[in-house]
Amino acid sequence: MALAGDSLNDLEGSAAVDITKAGVDGLRIFPSTARLRFGGGRVRVDTLRLETTAATVLAHGALGLPHGVSDSLRVQLIVDSLGGFRRYLASKATA
Repeated sequence: MALAGDSLNDLEGSAAVDITKAGVDGLRIFPSTARLRFGGGRVRVDTLRLETTAATVLAHGALGLPHGVSDSLRVQLIVDSLGGFRRYLASKATA
């Protein structure tokens, strides 16, 4: 990670995030990666791949930071079953 700046909007540089294995709220996270570049009032997502037991998330593009520029981020959510989201989906009892 090579970042400089005193606020989110002023960040310049790059960051690499690699996860080998993790768990969050009972959700298993498999090897995942993100490559980010900051500058010009935006964060560029060169690569984002987050693989969990519930879904795989892929993303690329950019997001404008506060008081920066507008941009777009393409996010793809791949789900083979809603079962992995069961604990997060509210259920209502029927009469």
